[in-house]
Amino acid sequence: MKNKVQKYRWDKGWTESQLSRRSGVSKSTINNLENGKTTNPSTEVAFRLADALGVDVRELFSY
Repeated sequence: MKNKVQKYRWDKGWTESQLSRRSGVSKSTINNLENGKTTNPSTEVAFRLADALGVDVRELFSY
């Protein structure tokens, strides 16, 4: 699964720590997603990140 977490985070000018605080997702999970170490986040993580970034989860993650 591909993701655009880093792109949308950069668009907002946020650090990983800021996204972590706003989403409730750990900074290490965000880092792993952005670096391709995690390819299939849980549904909860996907929705938390999408909500925090203000995008549809299908826009943030794709196959």
